[in-house]
Amino acid sequence: WSRNVLRQNLFFASMAEQEEQIFNLTNRVREAVMLINDIQESKLAIMVRRLARKVGVKGDAFSKEELAQLQEHLNVSANEIDTIVEACSFFLERSAYHVIKADLLASHLQEAGLIPSHAIVFAEIWSSEGKEILRRLRLSHN
Repeated sequence: WSRNVLRQNLFFASMAEQEEQIFNLTNRVREAVMLINDIQESKLAIMVRRLARKVGVKGDAFSKEELAQLQEHLNVSANEIDTIVEACSFFLERSAYHVIKADLLASHLQEAGLIPSHAIVFAEIWSSEGKEILRRLRLSHN
């Protein structure tokens, strides 16, 4: 997916085409969205891609040392890095549960408060990794 195609699809996606909101906007999700919006786009992309490759796989995506490095690079607290990682994983897992298309994922994330560039990061990664995530999840439940 190119960014222009995703932006066009987001622009033209009507509310009638979208399914109900897939992310419950709890206080924790709202807090996570605010934290994620403060992350540099390139760093977010690296983190989300790494998390996407661990959905449906046992073990953590980041070691304790890596989480400490992320915390330092992003200038956030230990609780905030946990919130960010958990939310990003949650967004990917909910996307798998709903088997959502990339452009609709971006739209739902924007409705949840994510800035457009960050919603597109998730959509691009979902577009490239989603089929593999779904495959891994199917295998892990058999």
